[in-house]
Amino acid sequence: MRVFSFLFCFVLLALSCDKEVPNDEGTSVPECEAVIISNSIFQGLAPNQATLIELSIEDDCLTVMLGISGCDADHTLNMISDGGIAESLPVQITFDFQDENPQDCEAYFVVERQFDISPIRDLIKDDIIIRFRNSDNSILYIK
Repeated sequence: MRVFSFLFCFVLLALSCDKEVPNDEGTSVPECEAVIISNSIFQGLAPNQATLIELSIEDDCLTVMLGISGCDADHTLNMISDGGIAESLPVQITFDFQDENPQDCEAYFVVERQFDISPIRDLIKDDIIIRFRNSDNSILYIK
């Protein structure tokens, strides 16, 4: 009986941690985490916490494939900018990634994360190039 109770609680906990939300078609899609716009956090970031491998935008959700080091692939990653807008055509904003729980292990993992980039609209109303510190990757965000 104790084993059954333990398994039931484990399954219930696992299901409650699902980070997917229903879409208009009734199926689930991963939830986009909000980006952070903060000069003080951005300036204090340790360099190279994650390596950007691939990125794409659908609506206001930026999907990134990141390479991270650690003991496992379970990392809480934030996408952070200082909010500075570089004057060009189109204008540019720079982001970096913060690993909230860096792990001192040599294993390497590739993880996918999604970020809600709609807060960029509060900074500028036109199209914008999203760049990443210490990376040659960028993407055009068309509004």
